[in-house]
Amino acid sequence: MKNKIKLIIAATLILCMTLSFASCGLFEDKGTYEMGKDSITSVKGVLGDLGERKMSGINLSTSNGVQTNSYTYTTDPNDEKQAAADMTKYFQYLCDQGKDGFLSLVSFDLPLPDDGGIDLRFAKNSVDEGKIILLEIKYDKKGYTLTFTKYEDVLTPAGGDDTE
Repeated sequence: MKNKIKLIIAATLILCMTLSFASCGLFEDKGTYEMGKDSITSVKGVLGDLGERKMSGINLSTSNGVQTNSYTYTTDPNDEKQAAADMTKYFQYLCDQGKDGFLSLVSFDLPLPDDGGIDLRFAKNSVDEGKIILLEIKYDKKGYTLTFTKYEDVLTPAGGDDTE
């Protein structure tokens, strides 16, 4: 009986240590966000060293064939302009030809206002045929959240479909 208890305690400790080591890397920006076959350059992939910025949360879910990934970052509390500056650089990267190919769905002026208040929305076709990825960015002086939603739909050029 004592050996079984020791074995259960040892197995529990190993499991806790494994989960602990795995969770240490959970809130780390590794340079890309992955959504199935789609790989999207992350904030770190654009900005490089994140410095005082910290990924403070990740929420990944799938429901009825719709995949949603949210990434939340907190910025340097001593720099109230950091979130707006980060999102301006990230927006410019995402929409630049030949990079991640997102299209802005709302118009706004650059540079972005420091206090937020603008919901940024972007979209692109997924590598999975018949699916798109919608990106919504919300930010304020304390940080930002990027929410990617992948679902069935297709982006078409303005003016409709050109095929006959």
